[in-house]
Formats: sequence, C-alpha cells, structure tokens
Amino acid sequence: MSEDKRKQDVNMKRWVRRALKAQEMVLKLEEKNESLQEQHQNQDVIIANLDEHMDHLLSIEQTLSSEKKKMQKEKQNVRLLKLYVIMYK
Repeated sequence: MSEDKRKQDVNMKRWVRRALKAQEMVLKLEEKNESLQEQHQNQDVIIANLDEHMDHLLSIEQTLSSEKKKMQKEKQNVRLLKLYVIMYK
C-alpha cells in the first residue's frame, strides 16, 4: 500500500470516528432535549394546577369576607333590636 493510500485510509478512519462521535453527541442532545421538554410540560401542568388552586382559595377568601360582612351586619341588627327592646319596654 502506498504512503498516500495509507494516509487517506488513516484520514478516512479519523473522519468516520469523528462522524460517529458527532452522531452520538446529537443523539444524546436529542434525548436531553426530549427530557427537558417533558420536564417543561410537567412544570406547565404544575403551574396550571397551582393557578387553579389559587383561584379556588381566592374564591374562598371572597366568600369568607362576604360572610364576615353579613355577620357584622347581623350583629349590628341584633344590637339595634336589643336597643329597641330596651327603649320600648
């Protein structure tokens, strides 16, 4: 085998090894990308659930606030009734 042919074979083997390594890296990066996309989707689901829970908690807070106001009005009405009863006994 001539020296040039041997050099070509060595170079070709190097390029094949480099190409295989590059292909392996691409496959690993694709796997990593898929994993990250899955994590991102899972995080989106978690955020959506948290938003839903937050909305529910805000609704509960509004209901409690409304109930508190009603109770305060009722308490005031009871006081007024007591005063009325005392005044007109």
